[in-house]
Amino acid sequence: MNWHDWRPRDPALAPAFDAWRRGELATARAAFERAAACHPDDPDAWRGLGGVAWTEGALDEALTHFLRALRLDPGNPLHWHNVGLTHRDLGHPDRALHLFAVALDLDPCFEPAVNEIGNVLVDVGRPHEALGWYDLAVALDGTRAVVWHNRGVCHRLLGRIAEARADFARALELHPAYHHTLVELSRLDAASEMAG
Repeated sequence: MNWHDWRPRDPALAPAFDAWRRGELATARAAFERAAACHPDDPDAWRGLGGVAWTEGALDEALTHFLRALRLDPGNPLHWHNVGLTHRDLGHPDRALHLFAVALDLDPCFEPAVNEIGNVLVDVGRPHEALGWYDLAVALDGTRAVVWHNRGVCHRLLGRIAEARADFARALELHPAYHHTLVELSRLDAASEMAG
């Protein structure tokens, strides 16, 4: 399973997920709320509501919805990942690492959890440990710009500027307008000009 396996089991929910991914949060929220009211045992409806709340920055609400999805479908690593991601954003790194580890126990090839372990390790100042996780993430799914970007940030933190630039270049090949990578490259260029 990888990041591309987010599609809901019920195809009727796909337009709501598509709306969320396009940033049409009010449309997505209304659709997920209707689905959750009609089918309260559908984990994808709660996952969708959690995703909208997470995008809005309503982390406590997101956690409530993601936990409901997890209780309904505990064998799905995506739900463990979502709960872990929310705990990461809430500032609970140890809890987040534990939840990502459970996701990987369920599916050792679940790249989003691998990537997020790297992110948490960077957050807590352990980039040397994070790098191996990012290497594994790009080996599992090298099609996501964010994974290459994250590895580039890790390389930058480790002082490996050539490797960072190569990772950022790969991220931009996959997503030419990826804002975070453009910012990182500007930072590297500015530092290079100051040093020169």
